[in-house]
Amino acid sequence: MVFNQAQTDAAYCALQNFIYPVDTQNQINFEVCAGETLQLFDNVLDEILPTYQPANTPVNYPLGNGTEYIEPIGSGGVSSLPAYYLLTSTKNYARGILLYVTYSSTDADGNDTLVEDTNCTITITCMKDDGSGNYVEQVNTMPLDSFFAHFSNPLTMSAVKLINRIELTNNTRSCATVTGLIVYTKSNISVSDCAC
Repeated sequence: MVFNQAQTDAAYCALQNFIYPVDTQNQINFEVCAGETLQLFDNVLDEILPTYQPANTPVNYPLGNGTEYIEPIGSGGVSSLPAYYLLTSTKNYARGILLYVTYSSTDADGNDTLVEDTNCTITITCMKDDGSGNYVEQVNTMPLDSFFAHFSNPLTMSAVKLINRIELTNNTRSCATVTGLIVYTKSNISVSDCAC
């Protein structure tokens, strides 16, 4: 929503359209002081080992008509079988996050905080094919000013489709406030409950 004094000039999104099947949630409201890093969530995807199965049939994964399918990863598995990186069906994984970052109006010395001093960074880590069929962490770090964002992950059993971890680091001389909502959902466990 964009406000011009008492008038609304534009609306760019409707939050009611961000719908998740929710197994649990975590509301956050942290003050991140100068030099500190806040880990918003970690799906621990880097600890998932590949599952090797013949004839494109991964263990505990719904295959068939109308189901989601994970592409095999390389052919460097046991006896050159395809490798699949599968989520644990009973574990909650972060699927969506609403995030809002604001800065203190004064720095540690009591001086007004300048716009050029509002310098947090957000680090988003995903899993990426290293070229040999194995997945490794890919880290992307970006600077941000006053900040509002919505990130979402699909409802899937594929570990390579999710954001693994999001962290926020405060590089300023004053504190930043981080508020938000993190939504957790279990991965698919049946053909009838599959993201297609």
